[in-house]
Amino acid sequence: MPDELLPAIETAVLAPAPDGSVPSQRLFSTRLRRLVCSADDRSGDERRRSAEASRTAHGRLTDDGLGTFTVTAPAETVVAVLDRADAMARAARAAGDPRTLDQLRSDSICSLALFGSLAAELNPFGAPLPAAMVRIVVPFEVAAGLSHAACELPGHGWVTAAHARRIMTAEGSVWQRLAVDVTTGRALELSSDRYRPSPEMVEHVRAVDGVCRAPGCQVPADRCDLDHLVPWPLGPTDVTNAQSLSRGCHNSKTAGLWSAARAPDDGIRWTTLTGRDYVTYPRNWREALDDPGAAPPPDASRTDERPHDDPPPF
Repeated sequence: MPDELLPAIETAVLAPAPDGSVPSQRLFSTRLRRLVCSADDRSGDERRRSAEASRTAHGRLTDDGLGTFTVTAPAETVVAVLDRADAMARAARAAGDPRTLDQLRSDSICSLALFGSLAAELNPFGAPLPAAMVRIVVPFEVAAGLSHAACELPGHGWVTAAHARRIMTAEGSVWQRLAVDVTTGRALELSSDRYRPSPEMVEHVRAVDGVCRAPGCQVPADRCDLDHLVPWPLGPTDVTNAQSLSRGCHNSKTAGLWSAARAPDDGIRWTTLTGRDYVTYPRNWREALDDPGAAPPPDASRTDERPHDDPPPF
């Protein structure tokens, strides 16, 4: 990476968390991956294209009679495979299968690779196989080729801007617009008068939060429980009283190991048993645009120098 970018990356990755506390190890790691991916967009994309030529699959046997597969493939393919395996595993568990989710993921991938279909015990009702899904967050500036900001595959990691544009323009891709505040990067809200939120509200709450709202936790919101900040019916079922909490953080809150209350600027103030306060805020979906290296690409207005995988001008 260019030497002139390193001081800015160092400052950004070590910056305090939004509530002023020292960033957790997970937040530090997430920032570092995103910052490097944003700053190293062009050379990183060249490495990706070179690496794709060497994609492979191999395995090794272990002493306990099992074995391990290693498959190297494009990021979006790996995410799609994992998503489909997870959906099949959860469907089997919901149908009463006693195996763990990890065991079911392994069995479903092996069954599909060997036989081209699921074994009967993995699909007891003969239901259609769930489709794979790859979600990627692409800010408008990146989609238009005006920024090198890294783009997120939520729950999995980051890809370069050029790679993101290739994914979003692939045949069969479906775009879903998430309107956010241009200043704060926060998603819009949706409310409901019912105790159990609608599927649409769950999606919006998860979009607002991005990750678990407990201090330092970076579990993606779509793997979290939806929690009433103030228990219903004292508190309403709407975005201002709903938050995404990982199962571990949810259990800790329920057990009274910490308390949570609304704070200014859409924050949630967490107070521990020892009286220490931490404040978490909604996800800023435009944070990658502030990364070092995410500035407009050189000569972005010159169509004769646009990278071959950038979209045409709007």
